[in-house]
Amino acid sequence: MSNNDEETVEQRLRELRWDDDEETKVLEEDSLSDLRNFRAPGVELGSPSPEGEAHNPWAQRSDATLDFDSASWTGIDPVSDVVHPARRDNPTTLEVEVGEEQLAALRDERRARLKQLDAGARRAPTPRPAPPSQITPSVKKRTIREQAPSVTTGSHDLLTGEAAAYRHWNLKETSLAGILLSLVGVSEPAVLELHSGKSRAQLLISAGQLLEVRLLPCSAQHSLCTSLAKKGRVTPAQAASVRQYAMKHGVSEASALLKAGNLLPATTIRAAARARRRHLISRLLQAQLVEASAYHIESLPEGAHVAPIPLVGILFERVRAYYDTAQPSVRAKAEQRYLGMHLKRKHNFAFSINHLEVSVNERQLLDRVLTRERPYDRVVHNSPTSRDATLSILAGLDAVGVLRVTTPGLSEHESSNSEEELVRASMRIDAMESRLKAENYFDILEVHWSSYDAEISRAYQELSAYFELIKQPLGLDAAQRARLGAIRGKLDRIYAVLRDPIRRAEYRRTLVPTANIRRAARKFDMLGAAAFRKRQFHSALDYYQRLLSLEPNNKSISRLLPVLLSRTTT
Repeated sequence: MSNNDEETVEQRLRELRWDDDEETKVLEEDSLSDLRNFRAPGVELGSPSPEGEAHNPWAQRSDATLDFDSASWTGIDPVSDVVHPARRDNPTTLEVEVGEEQLAALRDERRARLKQLDAGARRAPTPRPAPPSQITPSVKKRTIREQAPSVTTGSHDLLTGEAAAYRHWNLKETSLAGILLSLVGVSEPAVLELHSGKSRAQLLISAGQLLEVRLLPCSAQHSLCTSLAKKGRVTPAQAASVRQYAMKHGVSEASALLKAGNLLPATTIRAAARARRRHLISRLLQAQLVEASAYHIESLPEGAHVAPIPLVGILFERVRAYYDTAQPSVRAKAEQRYLGMHLKRKHNFAFSINHLEVSVNERQLLDRVLTRERPYDRVVHNSPTSRDATLSILAGLDAVGVLRVTTPGLSEHESSNSEEELVRASMRIDAMESRLKAENYFDILEVHWSSYDAEISRAYQELSAYFELIKQPLGLDAAQRARLGAIRGKLDRIYAVLRDPIRRAEYRRTLVPTANIRRAARKFDMLGAAAFRKRQFHSALDYYQRLLSLEPNNKSISRLLPVLLSRTTT
């Protein structure tokens, strides 16, 4: 056999061998038993060859590994009929002694066989990825190798080639947290692109919500499907197929998982997507990035609102977690800002305070303690949480701009000229119009969905006061005055729904599942009982009023309410 023939054989072996990638490495022998019945469109494993097509010398074994068929290599006749006794070291190694005539015959048969294989490969249809709805729990390793998506598969970039940035930042001078906070009030869909060398990260933002985080170039290591596969929620085969479908159609992996319908519950998919996105944004906030650019996009990708996360909630939780784990010296330094000062919650019209995702018992600090201007020591004394936890919450509120810190005896209103007041009033009108289109009634009034009559009335009066015509600066034009009237009319309609207990309960059921309402009622019952035992009557009254808002027919709590009212008014 000549050297050229040996090179041709080795080249043929290399061409017909699949390369390993990240998806195939996770498929070990233990998981192959679960991957037997998977069939992708255009790929048939172990099926008989079409009529008239030559026998494939690369036989597919039951364990999904490639085995060499020595009989087809030498021809149709058995090896013993055309060669002298041979010694086999392995299935692909033969040492034989043949004459020139036998060698020429073997060479001709091999060339003819290779031509038939090439012709059959050209006639075979190109495999296409299966939609997630057709994914089954089983797949063979060869199918996964053939369907493994490459970096360039599909449309993964959120920006087109014609997109132009409308703003740039140098991240050595401006923090990423500050940039994200400035984008909270942007109502139009936007993409924030972060650069660090050859790597990029794209954040899809709309109406103050973080909709998606994409790392470019894309990698299976950072994908949602890989994370679910590592936790055993989906098989590696399903993860690879869903990821390829998402990249091919330019949708998020969470959206592709929801389209599958039979892999995981929708609540599990959304929770996993939010957790993964929080992890990525926390890593980006700690990364050494160079620059950032913001782009406007005309429309959002399909399925973008699968699992939105409030941007302000991410920033608030980051500051709070920092002070929760900070050293005592760091906490003492942060507390110096509030000692001797008066604190009060203030409105930030770019977002709702509900987006901070504060727990129900901690909401008392926002809804009961900080509604009036109080000294810092009184705030800590009346807070339902510990001193350290209260400081962490206050630092988070201060970082996102919803805490007013004033010196005693000075006016809480900032001094400004008429031009600044006009600009501030115009921004307030724009922000409220955007929120009225995007948020539910409870978020607009910034109250919890378990709120009661007195709390809703107070929240409405505070918010509507900012949009009374008499409170506006001079110089407001007719168009802005008309917009103010439209905003007040919408606020009045919202208040008309929420102040009526029956209509409020009906509206609540459109937002909150019945099971969540029952769980919240049980929690309020336990929190109220615990606060009553500790003689924290204001907290107990708040919990029981929320419980009665969810369960108006609870007679035992109704009889206890007058007792609590007498204890809190004396």
